[in-house]
Amino acid sequence: MRKIKYINKFIVALIFIIAILSLIWSCKPRAYTEEVVRGQAVDAVSANLKIEETYRLTIRSEENGRVISSLLKLGNVVQSGTIVVKLDTTELELKIERIQNELGAFRKSLNLGSPLKFKIDEVKDKLEELEALDERGSASPDTLKAWRRQLAELREKMDREKIDNGAILSRLENDLEQNQLKLERMTIRSPVDGIIVAVDVFEGDLISSRTGIAEVISNDRRVIAEINEEAFAKVKIGQRAIVRFLGYGDDLFNGEVIQLLPTNDPETQRFSIFLSVNISKELLTPGLTGEANIIVAERENTLIIPIRALVGDQVYAVKNGKVEIRPVQKGYQGLHNVEVINGLEEGDLVIVEDLDRFKHGYKVNVQ
Repeated sequence: MRKIKYINKFIVALIFIIAILSLIWSCKPRAYTEEVVRGQAVDAVSANLKIEETYRLTIRSEENGRVISSLLKLGNVVQSGTIVVKLDTTELELKIERIQNELGAFRKSLNLGSPLKFKIDEVKDKLEELEALDERGSASPDTLKAWRRQLAELREKMDREKIDNGAILSRLENDLEQNQLKLERMTIRSPVDGIIVAVDVFEGDLISSRTGIAEVISNDRRVIAEINEEAFAKVKIGQRAIVRFLGYGDDLFNGEVIQLLPTNDPETQRFSIFLSVNISKELLTPGLTGEANIIVAERENTLIIPIRALVGDQVYAVKNGKVEIRPVQKGYQGLHNVEVINGLEEGDLVIVEDLDRFKHGYKVNVQ
């Protein structure tokens, strides 16, 4: 009986001790850690990203008129030459018809020849008679001189008439050509391929020449990375880039440096470089922002840790369940990982979350 009581007391005490230990264990803060591993370290230049359209263009009317038809709609994709607006051409078409009729009649008149031609022929015939008489001494010199003067005046008048007729013909042809060109311009077409992003006129509007009727952005996009002056010296065309867009979470995309602009922004003092990115063009929305790491150097088989484990030049390591603050010497630093040259060994555990909760010597549960 005593033995049974003794055993029961022992079991109760054991359960109590286990409960106390469990309570103590559960009170320890949880430390989320990752191992120090060997891998590839990269030296990267950090850059802020922005997406812009290759160009933005305002479509303008070259003529005055009233809008009678508009195909402008926000988001519409247009191609170069696509009709977007038509202006009322009724009055202009009547004017063109009048000029065409006038021009046709004038050309027929020219084909008939000048009335002066018949007068010149008459004077020439008379002059020939007088010259024949003059050879026989029967013509008056003054009369002969007068008829010769009349023939010269008629010829000069005919020459002036030809010049005037040529000027009239050119004017009519130019008027017709200009009004036909104006008629063509009253059908307004998109000058480029792109997407309509703003509409400023609607059917019934009366517009003047040079009025902006819509804005078009190009289908092509530019990925622009902005870097500081010190980093710019390291960047070369063809270098690899790791890109992240804020609108697409933690997804990473491969890219490449394709162009460097040799001047900086006078306000920010930052240089711009262009990247090509392996991403669907439809996802490159103008105004989208992000960040990039441009890889300028790489090193294999070196110790790396997550960059989020760093607190300045220190990390919180965990050894035998206790936190140790260790200074580290950093090497190459990329978008997510950093190389550790001194201060850690392969297999060490470093805390990567809630670093502000821990101090040197804390006992922790490792997760």
